[in-house]
Amino acid sequence: MHNQINWFVVITLVIFVATVSGQACVPSSTDCSFYSDCLEAAVPCGPNGYALGYGLKFCQKFKARSLLFSPRGRQWILSTTKCLQNALVPIASGEVVKTCSEIQDYAYDSHPDCYTQPGHSVCDLPITDWALILTIILDQLLNPATYQQAYQLIAFPVVHLVQLSLQNIQEALHFSLNLIARSIAYCIMSSQFNRFAFIASIVFVVHINGEKCVPSDDCSFYSDCLEAAVPCGTNGYAIAYGLKYCQKFEKNIARFSLPGREWVRSTAQCLQNALLPVVNGEKVLTCNEIRNYAFSSHSKCYTQPEHSICNMPFLDWIKVFVIISQELKDPATWKQIREDFHMENNHLAVAADKLQH
Repeated sequence: MHNQINWFVVITLVIFVATVSGQACVPSSTDCSFYSDCLEAAVPCGPNGYALGYGLKFCQKFKARSLLFSPRGRQWILSTTKCLQNALVPIASGEVVKTCSEIQDYAYDSHPDCYTQPGHSVCDLPITDWALILTIILDQLLNPATYQQAYQLIAFPVVHLVQLSLQNIQEALHFSLNLIARSIAYCIMSSQFNRFAFIASIVFVVHINGEKCVPSDDCSFYSDCLEAAVPCGTNGYAIAYGLKYCQKFEKNIARFSLPGREWVRSTAQCLQNALLPVVNGEKVLTCNEIRNYAFSSHSKCYTQPEHSICNMPFLDWIKVFVIISQELKDPATWKQIREDFHMENNHLAVAADKLQH
């Protein structure tokens, strides 16, 4: 009787495990749990292993930003996600036995075919999608192992195509399509157009992450950095608000008093600084979220201790209102004005309290 119970328990456990594994370990184009529930469960490699440190991480990143891609880009993400998981099923199921480092190599070997599937190839994506891919994988681009892989696959054709210096090549590779290095090499060899697109992407990323994206009183930050990182079009914050009013203030800066000009320059740099996390990919936001995130920084930038709008002459205030007159119909503008006024009242209250004591 005792033996029968033990056999029953064993059979039940086998059925349970098979059922759970069968349900959880089916590759999906929309679910990233395969990496944690299947691959990592089969061969635990920890947070630095391929399953958690790469597969799950970037699957979730692409899923979170998929709506920012073009329709073709979204289809590419779905197709590639499932393909990459399918390639790892033999390891998750135990058919193929690999160490943690071997799993990483095994997984990388599957990337080119998955990235360049017929009908869903990275080679066919618009350049704006390539730019989005770059912003998502930015932190992985400094991985020496990936850099070496990218260097071997990409450096040679790039040298001959654009005759970059060794230093520029290294900079480009650090900010190149590292995670899709092999597929990009495939694209480069497929047509002259794809060669151009690849070079344009490298130049684009070096440009985006170089001097152009250092906050300053230069308005190109909004078009060349913020809009390039997260394209939201002519109605998005970067173009319709940031660039538009930065240029308006820049055009009229000579009309301001000296304190007013200092306020314009200081505020311009402060507003750009606030958006750096979005540009460099630290914060993943939709277009609407970017607008709200940017507006939330305005009050502090307008009222910085050394260059506050509160300290400007009254005539400068009038000039500010003239410049932003078109925005006065937007409820968000009045909300901003109320917040600024509230901050000014707080400053006055603190000053009065100090005088009384």
